[in-house]
Amino acid sequence: MQKYLLLIICFCTAISACKKDTEDETVFTRKDFPATAGSYWTYAYTSQYQQQAEYKATLTHRIERVEDLSADSQVIHYTMYMDSKFLDSAVGILCNTGFTYLGTAYKGSSSLGDFHLDLPFYPDKSWVSTDSFDTLKVVYQAASYALQPDNYRDVFYLYNKYLKGNKVSENEILIAKGVGVVVKSKMRQGIEWYGEDAIEEFKLISYHIQ
Repeated sequence: MQKYLLLIICFCTAISACKKDTEDETVFTRKDFPATAGSYWTYAYTSQYQQQAEYKATLTHRIERVEDLSADSQVIHYTMYMDSKFLDSAVGILCNTGFTYLGTAYKGSSSLGDFHLDLPFYPDKSWVSTDSFDTLKVVYQAASYALQPDNYRDVFYLYNKYLKGNKVSENEILIAKGVGVVVKSKMRQGIEWYGEDAIEEFKLISYHIQ
């Protein structure tokens, strides 16, 4: 994992992103992504495995600390709690050209799901995420998105379908400017996925930006 982090850091330092008007509400840039220690997000979590009953819990995702790597690169340290008990930890590498989210506690795969965002992004843009078979695309941007108990503004809908051998995975991410991930869902099909199909969903119910 350390080797992968170094590659990401070098990428952030060396590459300049294509520029688009950063004042445009249809463009999501680094400044729109919350990255301050003490910020947290609480999600309603639901999972449904083929052979099991639906499972529900509350997941809190918190930024514990932020390290500056260079003038434009930071490492964000996250901790996750499921029903107030420690679940997982993860790191986010944030720079002007992207954000990469990686799990640390469970063999390099986060409970929230690893992913990479190219920055800036806007409708119709696509990129390779954390696997060469895994491409994320910005399908659309909405001026508002209602999800009780809140109404979020400037929300982007990202989608991918991951195909590798007998594995099929569909992922959806809704990200709001100034808030972060509002909804994240993933559907897995295929015998190679732990022997059964599964659906997992995270829906934001409260948050605090420090």
